[in-house]
Amino acid sequence: MASGAPLSSRLGLRQWMAIDAAVSVAMLTVLVGIAVSRHFHQSGGERTLALLLLAPFASLPLAVRRRWPVPVFLIVLAASVACTVLGARVSTVTGPAYALYTVAVQADRTWSLLALAAVEAAALVNGTEAGAGVNVALATTGKGNTVNAAFTALVNLTVWIAADSMRRRRAYSASLRERSLREALSGQRLQIARELHDIVAHAMSVVAVQAGVGSHLIATRPDEAAKSLRAIETTARAALSETRSLLSVIRDDDYDLASRSPVPGLDNLHVLVQRVTDAGQPVTLRVEGRPRPLPQSLELSLYRVVQEALTNVVKHAAPPATATVVIRYDDQGVVVEVTDDGHASGNKRSRGGGHGLAGMQERVSLLGGELSAGPRAGGGYQVLARLPAQAGAR
Repeated sequence: MASGAPLSSRLGLRQWMAIDAAVSVAMLTVLVGIAVSRHFHQSGGERTLALLLLAPFASLPLAVRRRWPVPVFLIVLAASVACTVLGARVSTVTGPAYALYTVAVQADRTWSLLALAAVEAAALVNGTEAGAGVNVALATTGKGNTVNAAFTALVNLTVWIAADSMRRRRAYSASLRERSLREALSGQRLQIARELHDIVAHAMSVVAVQAGVGSHLIATRPDEAAKSLRAIETTARAALSETRSLLSVIRDDDYDLASRSPVPGLDNLHVLVQRVTDAGQPVTLRVEGRPRPLPQSLELSLYRVVQEALTNVVKHAAPPATATVVIRYDDQGVVVEVTDDGHASGNKRSRGGGHGLAGMQERVSLLGGELSAGPRAGGGYQVLARLPAQAGAR
């Protein structure tokens, strides 16, 4: 972990429990020393023995305050009050306040408020007992004890406020992490949906067209029907391979869809174009400008835009229609243009129906680009996407 991280983040549970154990032993040593000192300076061996018996209960449970905050608080508070009643001239607020902090941070609000009320009540008890002090002892007069009680109550309240603020801050941080996780999962689901849509929609469109062609020609032109069947097989195998690759990545706990192998990119466009051409839809691919390496996420998005645009041509363009794919590199970035000269069957493309156009728009927008799609003035349809040279998710 980074050296600049807070101490609370750099230390683990074992380290903190070791610190608690050291504190509890130190407090036990102080209480035992007070009991022994009292034995030598005052009469009352029975009280001294009682203090020695109570000292472990007022200190040692603090070593496990993080595991059992409420029981530890109750034991330490009861033992500390008993020590005060027996005349231990030491601050009994130290142990209970130490345990109170843990209760206020870890336990629910009800237990936290009850613990605060209990420790404040204990402060009043301390104030009525002669010799109840803040450190070693203040004056044993009623005025001195009242001051001690007020000071103890103020310290306890300050500790509780600090602990409650920590509890609220932790709860707020946890809610932020949960919301961030939900947003990440939602984004991943959307990304998966886009990938599956593009893979399945393209494959099924080509398969449906080729199946119809094969069915129509199988009796009169079996060679052409066989060609359609081969196109169906090629398309189905390619879609199956991409789907398997996608699912294999999703099974990992920390998956990145863009990191799967193989990832379709601009180098695979000629295969895509050939597959669509073999399916009976003539497509021409043209590259303009000087090609250069692009980020993998950008190439994947551009490939999917072309794939979805050609899928729409296969589905909606009335034959005989030809399509042209242009990849244009310039100083501002890369432009992809997919056009066809056919007329849309029905009016879906002109209305922008379906999820394909929305998916293309989302892909391009996430990378800081622009996309336009619509009918051409002379007939047909055009999809135009422009992505900046340094495209990155916004």
